[in-house]
This record gives sequence, C-alpha cells and structure tokens, in this order.
Amino acid sequence: MTFVGEVGVQSLAAGGYALGRVSGPIELTRNPRGVAIDADLTGAGGTGEGYLAALLGGAPTLSLTAERLADGRILVRNLDAAGKGLALQASGTRGVFGGLNVRGSTRLSNLAEARAGTSGQVGFTWAAERGRQAEAPWRLRLDGRGENLASGYAQLDELLGGAPQIEARATLANGRFALDSATLDGQRLQAESAGVYGPDGALRFKVDWSAEGPLRAGPAEFTGDADGTGALTGTLAAPQLDLTARFDEIDVPRMPLRDAQLTVSFGRSRNEGSAGQVTLAAESQYGPARARADFALPASGVNLSDIALDAGGVTLAGDLTLRRSTPSRADLQLAIGPGALISRGEVTGNVRIVDGAEGPLADLDLTAREVV
Repeated sequence: MTFVGEVGVQSLAAGGYALGRVSGPIELTRNPRGVAIDADLTGAGGTGEGYLAALLGGAPTLSLTAERLADGRILVRNLDAAGKGLALQASGTRGVFGGLNVRGSTRLSNLAEARAGTSGQVGFTWAAERGRQAEAPWRLRLDGRGENLASGYAQLDELLGGAPQIEARATLANGRFALDSATLDGQRLQAESAGVYGPDGALRFKVDWSAEGPLRAGPAEFTGDADGTGALTGTLAAPQLDLTARFDEIDVPRMPLRDAQLTVSFGRSRNEGSAGQVTLAAESQYGPARARADFALPASGVNLSDIALDAGGVTLAGDLTLRRSTPSRADLQLAIGPGALISRGEVTGNVRIVDGAEGPLADLDLTAREVV
C-alpha cells in the first residue's frame, strides 16, 4: 500500500525562530518490512534571532528517506538538510546480520548573524550503530573541529583558540543516555567529561579541566596554571552544578593572591529560579584572604546576599542588588584597617544605595581615625 501526497504546515516556531510555512511532496509505503517514508520539504518565511535563525535562514530544506521496521527500529537511509548556515548529510544501511548504522557530517556557519563578534565554522562527523535486537543500545560517536572559530567572548576565545576539537562517545538505550567519554582540546583549555542521564530523569555528570593563564576577569588577572572539577546533578527541571577551581596566582590590584581556590554551587528550581553560593579562599602578603556570598539570578540582574569578605585588612558584609534597567541597591558594612589600602588607622561605617526618583541615591556614613 502506497500513499502519495503533498504536505503543508503553517506557522512553526521554536527557540526564537519561526517558519511561515513548510510544504512538499511525501510518499508513505507499507510493506512486509515495515513503513517507508520519502519526503522532500521546503520551508518559507523563516524569521527570528539567535543561532537557530542564523543556521536555518529564510528557506531551509529537508530531504528524508527512512523506514520504520517491523520490530519498531528506525532506519535512516538518506537525510539531507540545508539552511543559510547549515549543511547536513547522512546515510544509513542495514547490515547482513540485521544491525543498523547511520553516518553523517554537519557543518555550521553564518555564525556572525547570530551574535556580533562570532565568526568561523564548526564541522562534525558522527555515527550511530545499533544491533539487530529491538532492545539493543545505540552506540554514538561524534568528532568536531572549529575552523577560524570565534565566539565573540574574548576570554573564551583565548582559551579555545580558532580550532578547538571535541570528541564524544555515548550509548542510548531504554531512555538512558550514557556519556562514556567526552574531551575538549583547545589552545589553552582542556576538559574531560562523563556521566549518565535517565531513565529516572536524574543527571549524573562530572568534568575535569585544566587551563593555562593568563585570564582576565574584571580587575583581576588569573596567571599561571589553573585546574578544577565539576559535577552536574539533579534533574533537567532542577539541575545542580558544583564547580571547584584552583589558581596558582590571581593578580588583584594592590593585593596579589596565590594558591587560590574558588567554589561555586549553582542550582535551579521550578519555582524559585536560579541561586547558589560562591566562596574564595587564598593566601596573600597580608595573610589569608576569604570571601563568600549567596547569589540569586532573577531575569533582570543578580542579587548578592550575606556577603562576607575579609582580605588585606578590609572586611565587608551586607547585601547588594544589581539590575540591568533599574538602579542598584546596597546595604554594606565596611571596616578598613592596616593592610592593602592603608598602613595605619581605621575606616568604619556603612554604605547604602537606594532607588530615587531621578536615579540611585548613595548614603555614605564613614568615620576615619588616624588614617595613613
């Protein structure tokens, strides 16, 4: 039995990208082996912003020949997809003993249209294999490499360079995805990861990384070597990320730090959004340096609470709110003694910033005694 027709779908949208229409011929054939599909589809009226829009463009195309076998397995015989910044080709076969395999390549370009400062291309080759049994796992392999790649984030580009490489090996069976190994090899950054997702919805992934300095973040420069570990747990709806990083040296103005350890614990819940804690412990010429804060990430900015800093003769405690489109708020208690900023005396008091009708208002109440 064969069905030959024309398909037309209006108004598809996903990830900030929308297609006005998808249409094209389609053929369905039922035979003793299962059900075969042959489709040749063309999109029109594509609009949007971001990477998906840059890759697909205004008129993406898809050509697919595939079969759903009698035992429920899917065999992709030919797949071609193309867009303004996308070129994907794949072909599959059924082996002599009934196993399935599909191999393909993907090239991503036109990245500059997605974000200013982004450029270059990324190419991947990939393969998937499955045994003849319906319950046999898919074995997945991916190898990718950048070509004159730039993300638009200067620090990340310095670490990755223009030709970062990635390799990944994984298995998929019965709703369980196991990342057996994944490696990232950049110009000054290397990382390895492995872990499991599902079938209960739980995330259990780990990562180890190392990097070569220098790396600048605001007024601080991380010099020498750095390394760290990480763990991704929880669920997709409420993930938990825990990171630990060690730095040989952090060049902070007036108070260089050494043997620094940074920890970040970051989680997201269904109702309360994203929040976590960050701590820093290091050594300096003025003795131990310690800092911590709880943070929350609402849509409009960042909230820092329970701030506690003790470094170089400076202690700071309180709360701070930063917003993109509204004035910031602060309620901080400050004490400065001999150390990185002054050699004698003390400065104590409070710093408060509140919203005002014409902008933020600062209220400083500081007392200086015998300061040099």
